[in-house]
Amino acid sequence: MKYVAILISFLIISGCTSNTDSYYSGEVKNSNEVSAAEEYLQKHSGTDLFQKGGIVYTNASDISWIMESEFSKGVFLGRIEKQTSSDSGFENLTSNFLPVGTKLYDAEGFSGDVIIAETEKGDIPYLGLREG
Repeated sequence: MKYVAILISFLIISGCTSNTDSYYSGEVKNSNEVSAAEEYLQKHSGTDLFQKGGIVYTNASDISWIMESEFSKGVFLGRIEKQTSSDSGFENLTSNFLPVGTKLYDAEGFSGDVIIAETEKGDIPYLGLREG
């Protein structure tokens, strides 16, 4: 009987763990969790980025191997829906530099996570930052 009580206690405790789903999963976050973009900006303040589908994309204009690569705009992925001037308030399709309405395209010619933002100043590649 003593072992049954211990087993039941263990099951109850393990079933009461907090929701630790990653911000990369795209699932709803707990109110005390920060978005992927917010976490990145805590370490790299002022970085030009946006968040899409739980992934942070950062401006890759200064990354030589991307700029030297042949790429073109592929499939239309959506538009920036929100712009924030702070390091918080990020959700899907939120940017801290790109204006609302900026069109986003998949970058053809890359096997990785590169998205092209179509701006008035020209196309800007953004590299997806994945955990791992």
